[in-house]
This record gives sequence, structure tokens and C-alpha cells, in this order.
Amino acid sequence: MLNFKYRIKVMNHKGERINRNKNIFPAEEERELIVKHMAFKEIRACRDLEIKECQYICPICNREFNKRHGLLTHITMAHPNEKWQLKGKK
Repeated sequence: MLNFKYRIKVMNHKGERINRNKNIFPAEEERELIVKHMAFKEIRACRDLEIKECQYICPICNREFNKRHGLLTHITMAHPNEKWQLKGKK
């Protein structure tokens, strides 16, 4: 399976700093990161962190997309040899 990356802007609404998946979020500050899929899931699950913006990054050519569907369509059309590595594809 391809290892998806995300460029996210995260705002910490809590009055103290938060540590999530080797990332530190200072209190009441917005931060921009590039994270892998598992770190993204953990950040998304934290109620005190608000994801303000999310870009999906192609793991093959590093092109960025606003929606997951756009990324999957791009991989299918632009990288047909890599299509089999997508989860659920054969």
C-alpha cells in the first residue's frame, strides 16, 4: 500500500501544549506540518486540535490535492503502474 502524506494546518485550542505522535502543538497557536497517515489519524482523533486545512500529497510525484478523491484519480491516471498498491485495488 502506498504511504499517503498530508500537509495540514492545525490549531491547538487548549490552554496548554499537546504532544501527539512526536509532534508538539504549543498552546493557542496554529502550526503547519507534513505527516504520514497514522499520525494524521491520531491528530484527527484529538478533540483539542482543530485541523483547519488538509492537502493530500501524492506519494509518487509529491503533487498536492484538496480532496482524497482527486489524489486517487490522479494516481489511477498518472501512475497506472502504481495503482495496484492502493488499498482495496488488485
